[in-house]
Amino acid sequence: MSQILNRGQDLYIIQMDTTGAVKVGRSKDVHRRLKQLQTACPHRFRLILHAPDQGHREHGIHRAMRHRGTRNDGEWFEEGALAELPVELYDLITNLDDPDWWKPGAQTRKTPPPQPEPHWFDVLEERGFWG
Repeated sequence: MSQILNRGQDLYIIQMDTTGAVKVGRSKDVHRRLKQLQTACPHRFRLILHAPDQGHREHGIHRAMRHRGTRNDGEWFEEGALAELPVELYDLITNLDDPDWWKPGAQTRKTPPPQPEPHWFDVLEERGFWG
């Protein structure tokens, strides 16, 4: 019986890269659960909240998010549903340095290295290769 009570103790919230939708869940191994969900979906996820021993709050959070009418698809909610989190949990959200990371074109783009000056043009011209 105690094994059943200990199951799913940690609360987690993940966010999907294509829409910004969030999923609230609970698991005894959050990182393994994230890998399982990622395997079943072609879209990239990131963990934005991991609250140990707070899994019992999952249903209440779902109710609050559903009450706001933000339920998106099954267990997924629009990003705005995060406003329904209790303050003490909202403060635990991480990875929001770029809150729009999931929007098209918002992924960090690597700046191409500066092109070196074409000094070899000068060398060719000095050697008479150009008119």
